[in-house]
Amino acid sequence: MFDLREKLLFPTIKYVEAMEFGKKGEIRSIYKLDWTFCDQTKEKKWHEWKDRCWPESGMNFPGIMPEEYMKWMDEKLFCISATYMTEIKRNTMKVFEEWFTNRPFDTIIRDMCLLPAISHTMVAFKLIEDCIYSPSTKYYDRHGSNIILSYAMLFRFWIHQTGRGCVERHSDFKRLEDIGKIDHLESIELKQIKEFFKSIEQFKKGMEKEMAKMHKDGPLLDSFLKDQKIKNKGK
Repeated sequence: MFDLREKLLFPTIKYVEAMEFGKKGEIRSIYKLDWTFCDQTKEKKWHEWKDRCWPESGMNFPGIMPEEYMKWMDEKLFCISATYMTEIKRNTMKVFEEWFTNRPFDTIIRDMCLLPAISHTMVAFKLIEDCIYSPSTKYYDRHGSNIILSYAMLFRFWIHQTGRGCVERHSDFKRLEDIGKIDHLESIELKQIKEFFKSIEQFKKGMEKEMAKMHKDGPLLDSFLKDQKIKNKGK
């Protein structure tokens, strides 16, 4: 039995064109992830929520994630084989099946029951990441800068679709943090991880500042501004 009160929004795997692949020049289908509907719908729903619940707050839409990473993701190409595509779709369907199953249990148990859906989401985006295509080499793109791609995609997926405190957990940021501690990690990979986390932290500060406007005359905004003043003094 399913409860479809709030549909999860996945990006669309969009066909681009057929390109050469590998040394033999095999022709394969190349795709992009189209986040347009996903991102626009999230913004639309956010404004509807704000106008309904906090019309006088003066809040601005805080965005999806740092724009430089959104643009970076939008430019990525993927060479997705039929077997990969089947598995991506299978995991996506499992996400819907698990996420929308009605479970009249205690909150802690309900959260535990959602773990399969979260895991299937991770697998779907990991499979997509594994298919990154480089037009210059006409092969899979294994450049070190792509080490954060699946985590960035997960963040973009979960933001505004789950509680703010759950986004990083659902995006498996703890695993990325652990990867950043590996001794033999390439310098470009470590740099990409550090810059990504730094950018996400800045984005979160901006988001919290906007959300604090819900209580613009109350202690929440005062507390936030005081905290930021103390932090800035220490820099």
